[in-house]
Amino acid sequence: MRYYALEPVGSIKNLKMRHGDVPAPKNETDVIIKIEAAALNYKDLVLARGVLPLDNGGAEHVPLSDGAGRIVAKGSGAIGLEIGERVVAAFFPDWRDGDPNGDERSLGHQRPGMLSEFVRLPAHALVRVPSTLNFAEAASFPCAGATAWNALVEKAALQQGDTVLTMGTGGVSMFALQIAKAMGATVVSLTGSKMKETVLKETGADHVINYRQVKDWDRAVLELTGGVGVDVVVEVGGAPTFQRSLNAVAFGGRISAVGVLAGVEGAVDPTSIIFKSVTLNGIYVGSARMLRDTMAFFDSNGLHPVLDEQRFDFEDARAAFSRLDAQQHIGKVVIDVAGSNTAKKETVAKHPTEVCAEPGSLRKQSSRK
Repeated sequence: MRYYALEPVGSIKNLKMRHGDVPAPKNETDVIIKIEAAALNYKDLVLARGVLPLDNGGAEHVPLSDGAGRIVAKGSGAIGLEIGERVVAAFFPDWRDGDPNGDERSLGHQRPGMLSEFVRLPAHALVRVPSTLNFAEAASFPCAGATAWNALVEKAALQQGDTVLTMGTGGVSMFALQIAKAMGATVVSLTGSKMKETVLKETGADHVINYRQVKDWDRAVLELTGGVGVDVVVEVGGAPTFQRSLNAVAFGGRISAVGVLAGVEGAVDPTSIIFKSVTLNGIYVGSARMLRDTMAFFDSNGLHPVLDEQRFDFEDARAAFSRLDAQQHIGKVVIDVAGSNTAKKETVAKHPTEVCAEPGSLRKQSSRK
């Protein structure tokens, strides 16, 4: 089989294709999956650059946490799963449900990732793909989809009639926009691109603020909400945007901190948290149960995740990383591991072209490592 490894970690230029044996089950609960499609997240870029430690025991780094495919072999203890079934793997294979304990090990980080033609995973890490979603769409859920669900539903307890602020057109933010609208919320979205304003409105945003044109976007949010502020902020910018998010959130509101795309340097006034009685939630993806719930929600509501217009064959994996790095995309960047086979033959929802990566345009160029 073919797979990719970063040798050495430090640059996407070091992404190399390798050949190895197709894995077989090692124990009775192992499942072997033929990967049809894989998707990228901002974290994959950070790991490729060597900014975060791999913590993988010195093993070669096979990237990507997100992938979907068909079961081709399984151990005798993999009950409830059948050969040929379409499945997607949880970002943290061993986080089944409940609260995390800090020992979770993610795919494409501490564990070998999904940029491979075949992978071996425990049965409890797998979620069946609904018939309404194709492989490319399913592959986009494990990081961004579960993160958005955790941020809005699990932690922020989103209710019909709430107002939500999202940032940009990356994976988590687009998932959050779709989930919030389907739950009956009003959504205010930020972007730095005129073209992306159109995309956000087409996806359901009630109000779009171009932060390049409106520098004090927090004031604009307050004006849109009659001075009250939004109930929930899905915060993907990090330190440089966090104070404005605090300014824009309502008294008693909730902020789900997801990413640091704008950087890690910036001042935050903690009195804003205290005086406004704001609830802060740190969101680090989600469990296998949350992934299952997210996909079921999209299935039951007839939703399809937003995928970037440009798709990449397995042989062009490095180009997919480059597109993510250049912040040219909208939604999820997908690699068709199966090439021109199943992943491309399935129906894919169409979305306009264009940064687990959210509004990459919010991230200043100087913050890149």
